[in-house]
Amino acid sequence: MKRLGLVVATVIALSAQSDPRLIVSTLVREDIFAAVLANDMTSLARGEATLEQLNQERPRERSMVRAWQGLATFYRAVRAYESGDASEGERLYAKAHARFDEALELAPNSLGVWSLGGFANASFADRLPSNRRTASWAEAYDYYQKLAAQQMPLVDKLPVHDKGELLGGLTMSAQRTGHQAEYLKSLDKMIEVMANTPYEGTARTWKEHPETVATTSLICKTCHEPGRLKARQAVLANAPPK
Repeated sequence: MKRLGLVVATVIALSAQSDPRLIVSTLVREDIFAAVLANDMTSLARGEATLEQLNQERPRERSMVRAWQGLATFYRAVRAYESGDASEGERLYAKAHARFDEALELAPNSLGVWSLGGFANASFADRLPSNRRTASWAEAYDYYQKLAAQQMPLVDKLPVHDKGELLGGLTMSAQRTGHQAEYLKSLDKMIEVMANTPYEGTARTWKEHPETVATTSLICKTCHEPGRLKARQAVLANAPPK
């Protein structure tokens, strides 16, 4: 009965989320991040179900569907590893990378794909088995270098969340991969550009208390509050027809 209720709720949610005016990321980010940030597996399943529907409905947006699927599967891999199920962790880890590989094949120059790939690795690398961490941080570094090449010239004009995630990812991945001079430069830039934001506070802590660097994160500090999708849907529902 409980499973049936979840299925019904998911079907209702999907019906409400099929508005073509909403992009893939808007439709799924709230559910996926509810899992990543709060371990809400019901929301994760709902987000994955939405992605399966969007995979069928929106072939032109499949690169972003695959990237979000990669993030969700990466999180499931981490949970499997942490539960002691190494074989399931390996299976899901490989599946997550296959999703990201397909996303890159479909859209090799997509900032959205790069951003999700960087975020996934930067968020989860330290939680992987020790033999996987180095490669995962190297992937994070590569993703953020690609993003930086496009976004750093305009970083001051980006929204707070976007520039915070960019600079946080750049700084963390440089530190974790041993690019010390680049790390210190990025950390100072982050403190300068992210003044009066949660990103600045953590960056200053890294600079003033280096012992915290190994156990804290510079990313995912803003813009993941619940209710954003419903608010956007309400706006669209009240919009005059074109």
